[in-house]
Amino acid sequence: MLPNQLRIKSKISYEIVYQDEIKNDPDCVGLCDPNNRHIYIKNGLSKTELRKTLLHELCHAWCFEYDINIPHESIYKLEEAILKTLTLNKWI
Repeated sequence: MLPNQLRIKSKISYEIVYQDEIKNDPDCVGLCDPNNRHIYIKNGLSKTELRKTLLHELCHAWCFEYDINIPHESIYKLEEAILKTLTLNKWI
């Protein structure tokens, strides 16, 4: 399991909340709520899916906290690139 909180900026952290269902949508595996500074992750994901989902939702948090405008489709590509880099370099 991953941490329960991640610092995004020196004074801003997002709580990681694991749930069986997110937004009453059985297909939703992750959600970033910048208003409450929560990242919701669905329980029961494989290790790879958990990492991909967390990276995806972190991208959303970075976009909000750093005022970055990235189209959602690009976030999927960025998530994949970050995961590949971390894996290839044995950081995860």
